[in-house]
Amino acid sequence: MAKHLVPCIRPEMPAWTDGMGNVIGEARPQVTFEAAFAPPTTEAGSEIVDGALREITITKPTLYEVVGSPDIRSGDPITVDGVTGWEVDGDAAQFVNPFTGWRAPLVIELRRTAG
Repeated sequence: MAKHLVPCIRPEMPAWTDGMGNVIGEARPQVTFEAAFAPPTTEAGSEIVDGALREITITKPTLYEVVGSPDIRSGDPITVDGVTGWEVDGDAAQFVNPFTGWRAPLVIELRRTAG
């Protein structure tokens, strides 16, 4: 078993309704899993916006889930090692070797949410 994994929780996700009372989405139970957490790193760069050179900074914390394939979707809230305020940024991805069928860890990119 891998070392240095942190506990992660995706809380129960209830089904919700729109303004007309139509059920949208589906209820999903809480998911608990362990993953390696790569904290935010800074990638500095620049781009031209409206003819002006702008400095940009990108931070992208990532989870590498090494056992199983939890039901994680874009926008899901995630508690990482007891810290709330994380949200799944985009779809989780998993590389599968087309020749051997070997599966790499599920990669879950996160973003910080407030409020």
